[in-house]
Amino acid sequence: MNNGMAREHRRDEHAADYGELVLHAENPVRRVRNRTVRWALLVALALVLAGVVVLYVFRVAEPGGGAPPWWVYALTFPAMALLGWGFWEFLGLLSAWRHAGWSVDVYEQGVVESRFGTVRQAMPFAGGVLDLHRVLFTSPHPEVGSGRLTAPWRGELAQAAAEIHTAAKPVLVRETLARLRAGHPVSFPGKRSGRPGITLTPDRLRLPDGQEYEYSSMRMRYSISDGTGGNTPTNDPARANTLGFSDDGGNSVPGLYRTSPNLAVVRELLHILVDPDGHATYYEKFSRQEQEQQ
Repeated sequence: MNNGMAREHRRDEHAADYGELVLHAENPVRRVRNRTVRWALLVALALVLAGVVVLYVFRVAEPGGGAPPWWVYALTFPAMALLGWGFWEFLGLLSAWRHAGWSVDVYEQGVVESRFGTVRQAMPFAGGVLDLHRVLFTSPHPEVGSGRLTAPWRGELAQAAAEIHTAAKPVLVRETLARLRAGHPVSFPGKRSGRPGITLTPDRLRLPDGQEYEYSSMRMRYSISDGTGGNTPTNDPARANTLGFSDDGGNSVPGLYRTSPNLAVVRELLHILVDPDGHATYYEKFSRQEQEQQ
């Protein structure tokens, strides 16, 4: 469902303060119902074909009467194929019915997850955690529900994960930057539950292993990726499409390239803190591209 259609979707009462609706996506019940009806009809056909073959074998065919006629094979093979397909399709339908009726509304400042029109979870992005795995988003202060967005994404919902990350990231960046500028440290979740992650203070980066880097001693490394794993260094952030972080000696800062919750937020924050002018230039081209696509 495109964004134009999404903005016409009625707002949920729990999302009144979440800003503009960015995406509405759902797995409609009608699609799964039609799939179930098709499955039932084909399985019924397979049973009829198999029944005809069984009746021939037990009531018509004579012992030692030689090979059966061609039409027995013509009915047997389709019946077996349809029954085999029907078994696997049945398992898929069990999963599909679990996902049917699920809907997600992504707003600029928060997300609402529903099932069959009943709000399950409504939560703002502020203070939340973006996860790259099954738990897409976790909020410390949801209005409804547990605050863990864990719906299995299928069908139309497949695009919801990217929209959630796209909408939540700038909110988390702005919130964290405000706290840092107010003099407060911010700790991010670790890759594994219960383990510390990266901590940012107003003047330095602290890694989980205790290593610290002052922002004044860190440098940005801009490069142009060719899409095959090769990178060409550049001093022009407007031309770059990848970036990295290094210390004064040119060594990569460890811990900023591993997959972990909110790592994209950490990297953008560091970009702002280490090279604010380069950050503005780097993202200006993405803004232009979005405007050209609209």
